[in-house]
Parts: sequence; C-alpha cells; structure tokens
Amino acid sequence: MISRDPPIPISYIKQSGGIFRDTCIHQLDYAWHFLGERPLTVVAFGNTTSQRADGYRECNDVDLSTIILTFPSGAIAIIETSREATYGFDQRLEVLGSKALAMCENILLSISKMMLASETIQDGCPDSFTRFPRSYVVEANIFLDIVQDNDSRTSLRNGNTPMNQGRIDVSSNGGGRKAGHP
Repeated sequence: MISRDPPIPISYIKQSGGIFRDTCIHQLDYAWHFLGERPLTVVAFGNTTSQRADGYRECNDVDLSTIILTFPSGAIAIIETSREATYGFDQRLEVLGSKALAMCENILLSISKMMLASETIQDGCPDSFTRFPRSYVVEANIFLDIVQDNDSRTSLRNGNTPMNQGRIDVSSNGGGRKAGHP
C-alpha cells in the first residue's frame, strides 16, 4: 500500500502527532479491515529524506515511513508513506495472491500524456476530497449509525487498535522497532 502526500506546512507537522498517528493510521486501519484480522506483529522504519528534513527533526517526526505487518493467516502487508511527494498525491494498493494480482491505481486528472526525449509530462492525481467524494458520504453515514448505536461492527477495542499501532515511535535516524502484538 502506497500513500504519498504533497508537502504540508511544518506548522501542521508540529501539532499532527507524527506521521504514524496522523498519516499511517489510515493505512493501518485499512489493512486490518481489508484482511479481516488483527496483525500479529508490526515493524516500522522512518527517515527524513526531504529538503525540509531539519524541520521534521525539530518536530521529532519523519517524512518517509515503511511499516511491515504480519497476520495470523500468513498475510504480510507493507505500507509506505511519504509527506513530501513533490509531484502530488499518490495512493495505490496492490494485493498479490497465489492466483492473481489485484491493483487499485491512481485516478488521474486526465489521460493525456506528452512524451518527450527528456521527460514524460502527465497530470497528477486530484486531492483526496476531489477523488473520494462518495467515500466521505458513506463514511459519515456509518459514523452516524455507530453514534446512534445502530452498528454492532464497532467496539472501543476495534477503534483503538489502529490508534495503538499509530503510536509507533521511530527515531529520525531510520531505525526500526518491532511493536509486537498490537
């Protein structure tokens, strides 16, 4: 799973809770929901690789991360995130099974390309609000069902699991940490 976002202000990074809690939590939740089981192990790596690395370090945060999760079924999920995709939004998903590969690619603003000897020029992806308007409506309706106690799929433990996974503490030097059983 790849989730890369364009640069955001360091002022936001300072109060965001860090890349794992602010950005990766959504991918952790998605992987857990998609596979239908809780991970056995979580290993995370982070680093500051952008031109604004000093700003991230001052916030005790990283701009690039990779998380590896293992599941009871034997499935392995790899989540890559970046907060410094200078080319714009980039969200993709691949699922490799024993019989097929399923892919969810980026939705582009247009299918037009200009291919020159030195480069290929193509419109990027729209932002999340433009890409997923129906998803936000569905999510809001599910949230209202949960708040009104009409949905038994959700529990406090289910809600806290991705948040606990998001508490991964990774230093800016690129070291990884095995989080054990979430």
